[in-house]
Amino acid sequence: MRCKEARAFLSCYLDGAVTGRQMQAVGNHLTGCRQCGDQYLLLQQNQKLVSGLPRRTAPPDLALKLRVAISREAALARRSPGDGLRTWFQEAANAIMVPATAGILSAFLIFGMLVGLFAIPVPAADSASDVPTMLYTPPELAEAPYAVGVGSIGSDSLVVEAYVDANGRVYDSRIIQGHPNAEQETALKNALIFTVFRPAMAFGRPIAAKKLLSFSKINVRG
Repeated sequence: MRCKEARAFLSCYLDGAVTGRQMQAVGNHLTGCRQCGDQYLLLQQNQKLVSGLPRRTAPPDLALKLRVAISREAALARRSPGDGLRTWFQEAANAIMVPATAGILSAFLIFGMLVGLFAIPVPAADSASDVPTMLYTPPELAEAPYAVGVGSIGSDSLVVEAYVDANGRVYDSRIIQGHPNAEQETALKNALIFTVFRPAMAFGRPIAAKKLLSFSKINVRG
């Protein structure tokens, strides 16, 4: 066995992860080659140094972070190629429709005031049979481990932006108001993992979307 071949097996030879024939060939080479023998001794010393290091304990929220990461990857894997286009269209439509809707509402308000001043009131026609066309509906809370709402925000409230996938599950989140401690933040993340939403709908199909949540109080019991 040549030096190049023997050095490629040194790490496996040190761990005993070689066949009997390979172990014998590497051992014979190390006996007759000083350079490869020195490199093998250096590997042995490094292994002893590493084994002598103290073990670090895993952080308490490691399991939660792993579940969130797995949920996020699974949500991305389930997305169809058309989801990106629908999300882009949804964001573009929201950016255009919000100012346009505000302008239209202002025009109707002014027009209604003028009609109220100069025109004779006419009874409004019954529009109960009209069916509104909904191009987009936001995600709605369906089930939560404890009260989660979007109501009034007090001084001790937390406001969280949750990212809900097309299956109604939270795969990521960020705190945009409030400063919870470590225990409260862990309880919040656990609650979001088990919270179920009715997913957002665009053109009759579920899509991923964002949802603002307000937590008035989070109690953590040891």
